[in-house]
Amino acid sequence: MFHGHGMEKIHLPPGTKAIRDICVLPGGHVVFASLGRKLSIFSVATNNVVLQYDLPAPGWSCSGDYTTSSHIYAGLQNGMLLVFDIRQTSAPLHSSMGLSTHPVHTIHCAVDGSGSRKVFSASSIGPCVWDASENRPSLVSGMENQGVCISLACSSPSSDVLVASYRPRVELPDAIATSQASTPQSPAPTGSGKLGCHTLRRSSIPPPSNPFGQGTISAVVA
Repeated sequence: MFHGHGMEKIHLPPGTKAIRDICVLPGGHVVFASLGRKLSIFSVATNNVVLQYDLPAPGWSCSGDYTTSSHIYAGLQNGMLLVFDIRQTSAPLHSSMGLSTHPVHTIHCAVDGSGSRKVFSASSIGPCVWDASENRPSLVSGMENQGVCISLACSSPSSDVLVASYRPRVELPDAIATSQASTPQSPAPTGSGKLGCHTLRRSSIPPPSNPFGQGTISAVVA
């Protein structure tokens, strides 16, 4: 942890394992999701973990809530999204399955023009928006079928601008796909990167029909 002009090492509780995502909360707290199936809240003032939730799957992402300081979100390796109220320490406030079982690698909580809360998440299938009145999310309009989504940025606390990055899908010939079906393998890194794209969405403008830019991005296995 960096603060002031120095760095301090923090010892985390046993079983935490690798940290996948960190989010700074108001009031001197930090929330982080880890592969040890933990969602932890750390106090900067005391240098201790003050609250820890057990997750049903490894944690991949986390976020605070701009509309209330008591809610935090966790995205899991199995595609689930969990909502926690830090005033309730026993269990999640809500849990919802995503559109796939791919890891939720990004979460952003934002506010739309009417002041309503919007929760955006991203997995390899693309960016999703979660409706509190429904059990499942929907893909963000205009950002579908662009490739494998590897990142999502949001102009928080506003939800007016979203930017997602994609890499091309790897299409294998039928014969090769059949032979590798029982033993999936990751593509070997080439060191030269892959041609990817970025898609921009503004809520005040109709969704674009094409990505607004292209460039060389690293090959990331989703």
